[in-house]
Amino acid sequence: MKKITTVLLMLVSYVFNCQDCTLQFDSQIKDLTETHDGNIVFISENSKITKVDLNFDTIWHNNALDSFSIAIKKIKSTFDGGFIGCGNNSGTYLFKMNSIGDTLWTKQCQLFGFGTFGGGSIIDINQTSDSCYAFMVIYGHMSYNSMVVKTNSLGDTLWTHRNILSSPNIFDNQVKTISEASTGEIIVSGLINQFNPNLPYSYLYGISVNGDSLWSKTYNNFQFNSVTIDNNDNLIIASEVVDNSSVTESRIVKANSIGDTLWTKKVDADLLNCVQLTSDGSYVFGGAKVSNTNFSNGYLHKTNSNGDSLWSRQYTDTAEREVKKIINSNNDGFFMFGANTNIFPYFNIDCRLDVDSLGYCESVSNIEQIDLYNSSTFIYPNPTKNNVQINISNYSGSVAVKLFDFTGKLLKSTSNTSLSLDDYPYGIYLLEVTYGDRLEQFKLVKE
Repeated sequence: MKKITTVLLMLVSYVFNCQDCTLQFDSQIKDLTETHDGNIVFISENSKITKVDLNFDTIWHNNALDSFSIAIKKIKSTFDGGFIGCGNNSGTYLFKMNSIGDTLWTKQCQLFGFGTFGGGSIIDINQTSDSCYAFMVIYGHMSYNSMVVKTNSLGDTLWTHRNILSSPNIFDNQVKTISEASTGEIIVSGLINQFNPNLPYSYLYGISVNGDSLWSKTYNNFQFNSVTIDNNDNLIIASEVVDNSSVTESRIVKANSIGDTLWTKKVDADLLNCVQLTSDGSYVFGGAKVSNTNFSNGYLHKTNSNGDSLWSRQYTDTAEREVKKIINSNNDGFFMFGANTNIFPYFNIDCRLDVDSLGYCESVSNIEQIDLYNSSTFIYPNPTKNNVQINISNYSGSVAVKLFDFTGKLLKSTSNTSLSLDDYPYGIYLLEVTYGDRLEQFKLVKE
């Protein structure tokens, strides 16, 4: 048994505005995963592998991860309480770890035979319901080819599935995500670039447990960044779409279990990287939005199961960062993990943001307005026992005020800048103020 050293996870906070929302890791994280006991494990360049609870207190830290200098890129929890990792070094490798991060076995997957080109670059990996492993590989010149691989529980290759939607017109076909439906079917998504017309398109592709093709669907001009399967085997997708004028818009998509579109909704974001399911059946999307100062800020968007917007948040203390991964916290809030937009993608998680169920920073001790636009709007008192006054300096036009409960339900709509909460119970509310061409949102507490 390797020696395990217990350490504190060192975090350093920094603030760009009134929200103390972002905590920066002292070393960049390659990947992280939720564990089956409700905690988090991550791999990083200097600390190797660490397990923390949802307060981010260290449970254990293992600095003896047996990687043989191989760049481990991904890690996922396994049913036995351990982990499966994958990486590359002149070949494709799998690493099986136990519940405290000790390496149990390492396996090189010989996908093309031995030698320099004996493997490819693994993009993502999952343990399947039959206790095997399925992962995606890109390979070839400039990594312009893709395959899906399934191994047994010891990492021995069972089958490979290549040439997904192969065509002479395609010069770049990269798989992006891999998921498993309740039936055991493997569903992958990918992006294809073609010679003529010179527009990309994305696809969804179903593969049986034996590696046979089942179905495929294509989405012209779309780029899928994240695909998650909900409890009904529907596919929830974070994506961008590019029109013929090269204008890019963020879209969220819901498709059924064979890739037929149920709905598509436009989102006011510049980038969507990830999607997370919530306990109430809604969806949360993370990405980035460019501010009026041209910084890329973290962005969070929550919808109901029909894709209708419940709320959106922009985090101005994450300048030049984007949300890459979301994990549910233990109070119906969210942990968001961010990345500097200029960092190499395999070493790209360098901070976290803790927010509540409405997307507001958990670490804000004095609840005030959340000012995303250098606003001159103030609400007071806050917290309040009953009445709230809205003050907008240097503005004399019409105002629209909406009050929502914590689930996003509209309670009141008015044009008055004085608001009474006499008819509502104690708790947290969302106040939306629209004036001119500006919309601002505030977290309001009745005590």
